[in-house]
Amino acid sequence: MDRFSPVAAAHIRVLVLPIGQIERKAYVTVLRRLQTEASVIRHSALSALVDGDDFALSPKRFEQGCLLFNYTSSAPDEHVLQCSPYELSRETLLVLGIASASPSNAIDEKHLSATAEHLREKHSRAVHRQVLLLHDSDDVENSSRSDIVVRRPLEEGSTSLQDAMNRVTVRFLRELTTYAQAMQASPSIPTPGQASRTLQRMSWLRDADGRPGSGSGFGTPLGSPTGEDVPSRSTSRSRASPTTSFDQIAGANTAPSALARSDSSSKKHNRTASQDRIAINGFGSGMSQEKIKKRGKARVGIVSGTIHMLAGLWSEALTLLVEHTTQVRSLHDPLWHAKGLENIIVCLMLHAWQAVDFQLPAICYPAVERNTSVPGAHRFSLGLPSGSSRSGDTADSASKRRLAGVLPDLVKQVIMLYRSNEGSTELDTLLLHEATVRLTKLLAVMSTNGGQFDQPILAQIVGDFQSNSSKQSSRSSSSNTATSNSATGSKVSVVELLSTALPNNDDGINTSDHLVILAGIASVYSTLGMQRKKAITMKELVIRLTAALNHARKLGAAEMGIHPAASLSAETGIVASPQESRSMHNMVTEIARVYGIDLVDPAYLRQSTEGESTNLPALSNPDFGSSPMKIATLKELLALCEAAPDPHGILRILASFLRLASPSAAVDLTTRTDSIELAPEEQSRLANMMSRTMGVARHLGLQDTQVEYWDPYMLRGLTFAPASMQRTLIDRQNLVRAATGTGSNPLLYDPNSSRQATAQQSTVLVQHETANCLVTLQNTLDVAIEIEWIQLVTDGAMLEVESKSVQLGAACLQHVALQVVPTSVGKAVVTACKIKVLGCREQDFSLVQGPWAPAKILLTKASQTAVGVGGSTGLTTSTVSLEGIASMPIIELKSTSLQEDTLRILEGESQRFEIIVRNTSVVDAAISEAVCTSICLRIVHTDETIGAGSTMILRAELIGEMNVSNLRVDVFYSRASGIDTYARLFSVPIHATVSATLQAQDLEIIPSATGDEAFDVSFTLANNQRSDITYTCAILHDSAWTDEPSSTVSSSQSHRTHLTLPQWNPTHVPDSSPADLLAQLLAHVRVTWILGARRGITSLTPLILPPSSLALLRGDPVMISLTQPAEALTPGTFANFILKLRNRTTAPSTALYIQLHPHMGSADSPVVVGSLTRLVPTLQAGEERVVEFSVCPLLGGELEVRASVRLARPGRLEKAVAGRESWSRAVRVVVR
Repeated sequence: MDRFSPVAAAHIRVLVLPIGQIERKAYVTVLRRLQTEASVIRHSALSALVDGDDFALSPKRFEQGCLLFNYTSSAPDEHVLQCSPYELSRETLLVLGIASASPSNAIDEKHLSATAEHLREKHSRAVHRQVLLLHDSDDVENSSRSDIVVRRPLEEGSTSLQDAMNRVTVRFLRELTTYAQAMQASPSIPTPGQASRTLQRMSWLRDADGRPGSGSGFGTPLGSPTGEDVPSRSTSRSRASPTTSFDQIAGANTAPSALARSDSSSKKHNRTASQDRIAINGFGSGMSQEKIKKRGKARVGIVSGTIHMLAGLWSEALTLLVEHTTQVRSLHDPLWHAKGLENIIVCLMLHAWQAVDFQLPAICYPAVERNTSVPGAHRFSLGLPSGSSRSGDTADSASKRRLAGVLPDLVKQVIMLYRSNEGSTELDTLLLHEATVRLTKLLAVMSTNGGQFDQPILAQIVGDFQSNSSKQSSRSSSSNTATSNSATGSKVSVVELLSTALPNNDDGINTSDHLVILAGIASVYSTLGMQRKKAITMKELVIRLTAALNHARKLGAAEMGIHPAASLSAETGIVASPQESRSMHNMVTEIARVYGIDLVDPAYLRQSTEGESTNLPALSNPDFGSSPMKIATLKELLALCEAAPDPHGILRILASFLRLASPSAAVDLTTRTDSIELAPEEQSRLANMMSRTMGVARHLGLQDTQVEYWDPYMLRGLTFAPASMQRTLIDRQNLVRAATGTGSNPLLYDPNSSRQATAQQSTVLVQHETANCLVTLQNTLDVAIEIEWIQLVTDGAMLEVESKSVQLGAACLQHVALQVVPTSVGKAVVTACKIKVLGCREQDFSLVQGPWAPAKILLTKASQTAVGVGGSTGLTTSTVSLEGIASMPIIELKSTSLQEDTLRILEGESQRFEIIVRNTSVVDAAISEAVCTSICLRIVHTDETIGAGSTMILRAELIGEMNVSNLRVDVFYSRASGIDTYARLFSVPIHATVSATLQAQDLEIIPSATGDEAFDVSFTLANNQRSDITYTCAILHDSAWTDEPSSTVSSSQSHRTHLTLPQWNPTHVPDSSPADLLAQLLAHVRVTWILGARRGITSLTPLILPPSSLALLRGDPVMISLTQPAEALTPGTFANFILKLRNRTTAPSTALYIQLHPHMGSADSPVVVGSLTRLVPTLQAGEERVVEFSVCPLLGGELEVRASVRLARPGRLEKAVAGRESWSRAVRVVVR
């Protein structure tokens, strides 16, 4: 519906939102069908859905009424919401969620409940929120919840969508009843306004004089008639937060502050005194509380009447509005008086539209007793017939005629009331201008119809105003002649009212609202048939629209990080929206015709056939119009077409800007030349045409003027860019040199090698494969150039170049990428490029790599000896050598067995997957090698051949390892037949997300007390998962794994694990590094875990080897083992202790000194008798020897015997060697 419809106050704003996964086509179709089929919901269709008259806004209370829904897909901004409930039509009262319930997109109840809750939270201000489920079949029942199922909504002729909206309307009316009751409970409602500009000016003058505003030295604020707070004097638009619930409505009695506007100096904007103005002494603190309460109650009554009007209860709404509007008039509340009168007009128009009999309220008649001496308060009419009634008129016709008779004065009164002040507050400028346009549009429609209402005019007013514009225009043209004499005065009066709606720069209206208001004003002028005024308004709209589009383009380019000129994509703005292009064309044509500008007809720009001339006709000079005004208008229209962008408009306006010339030279662009013939402004016009218009001319079938390009040295460089990694050719000889290390030159400086590097190398291209060619082009002007296509001119092998358009920047050397495909095998030489510039004929350009200029250009000074660079040398062109080889295979990734793009794996878990590759070429390929970037990824492949178009499976296994997320498999392949000089590389990226399971930490190693050649290993396992993990430790001994009992670690807990490991090294290695020792330790320990159905091996690499355990892991050079006696020991009885020795080194040992150290508790005296020392001769490498000790215990108790072995040093005392390297073992026995 039209934003400036005269009955816009009766529109219910409905926000339609997509929910879940719904197709865009289905959503747009439903939205359009709602706008066309369900915009008017009649009460007669809702009566069957209402059981009884159980709520105040029941449709049974007024069968002739209806609801007018305004469906939109965008929510209003915060500024609009602050106008509610003064203007309820601006706020979203109903939110519809469109969800698809098709079998392919099933939505469960839980998701719908969450969606409904989300709608309630996000759109808490809405009265009702409803979810519509779209279903393709009829065999579906409504859910038990509050959602509504729409069966076959996309089927033509289906009424399911209308039926669904009928049920939604009933629910909405019930919720609206609650909303109305909550609103009636409010003591008052604030007026959305801004600080009065007159009071602002007085405050500024008082502050400038430095004088206080009262005798006491303190300025007394001027109170609002409703007792609201004094508006802020700042110019910021700080407003009170809008109400978001029914509870806040009752307390919303504080007027928001607003932006202060400076008063306009134009006489059209000078506010005239109104009959409804009130004395300033009626405000302030002296105002009685009883009067404030009555005023608040009257405001609430007007809002309640507005709600009844929205609900379609027009008769009750009219009664409420008349009653409470009369009260606010008596209480001197002009802004609410105006709102009440406008809503009364809307109710009367709706009664007349539905042919419902009504009586014109007395408040609508002009009050003759009021003061009419104020300038501008004269009464005007629309040239109505003198008779007030006719003999054959029905009651409905008489009511319509009386309404038409009082509307002109009533509309003017409403507008004047809107422009009044409410104490220190006046109505927001946007609301004032929109109300003025709405009301003057009503008068304009009446004026074109001779000041009368008939059913087509009423349907046009209530319905979509723009959809009936064609009918209105034809009707207006036919009736203008008949009613010109009687309606001339009325049109002038309407124009006088409409001129007050023109926004000023000081009004504080944003650009989008400003443009909308200008468009509304232009539509009213069009309805009145005033084309010149419409053109003036449209010209103002064009200027502001151009500035807005350019500003939006700059902001978008800044966000994208590009130049603003690069953001003008013709395909996104014009080709995809031909309707918008036609609208722009019509607007430009109409403005140009009014100003006497004869634009080039688009037919002249069509693509010419053979034999037809391609020259464009010159612009004709009409007999009327000012040339400076035409030029200014053309510039404005050109700026609009460029900002849009509109290729039709730009080509029509700039058709004569193709004739350009510039000096010819191969320049380096480091210095500027003074011989450029085009002025900078003309170059700017050319840039606008080249960059924004010619790029889309081919798509629109437009033919350009063919001219000779002005720069014969355009081609400045030609190289071939390296191919992508997948298509890169790898020289096998270079791979062999890199593997063997024979490719480097041992000399630091080799002049021969340097000389070879300067030799021209041939570029290798593969037959039937695309290569990227970089062409360097120069542009010596300050304009951008559009190039349609570029071709390579070769001598030898044939090359095909993909045609593409390129934009060459201003005053630059630019690289242009071309797609080149060799069609044959062999050598070739590129000698030139054939370039087609937009607007110019195709031309061959030779390659000029260095700066050069002809001699006549260089001798520019009076002195004939002043010669520039290159003036004495001739032009030297270059060529590029190419070598084409036979087709090479191309292997691409077809698919993987992975369910997701990222492999989710646990640490230590092993997962196997398959990589399926396809040979997309027509050449058989053979894989020679597959290399992985990490040891945790293993690949298995065969050397079999992959046929053309065939696939091959590469089996891979990945073991989860922390800090490893990006892996890659490099596959080298070449042609299967023959010996190839080149090979290719194919890489498969693997992305993995590894989650930690059991984390090993705090490693500790101590000697074992259970036996010799063993040690105890303990570490902590921390569970990083949310579930319990069962783990099992295993020890490798004698090439076999021995499992320990399983244990379970709870979530976020840790467990200490103890293991006893035998010495695995048969020989002693004294120089073993800590890393080697840790690796040997981890090779003999394995920790497996089980988490549900998943299992894996815990990584023990995070363990850190303690420095104290290095000697223990290396082992003693001499292994000793002390065995206690088999029989029980008794005091006074000898027993044999056996000590075994083994040399673990690879060399013979020296003599060994062995000693037993018995100890029993705290006894200080000897506890045993016997020989406690031995001297053992040299042990050979790996030799074992047994030594027996006979010992007699003297006391009873626990006896600890420790055996120590030291290297014997002949001729030295034992004390001297006590600090030497020694090894010991201890046993404990009980003496009974």
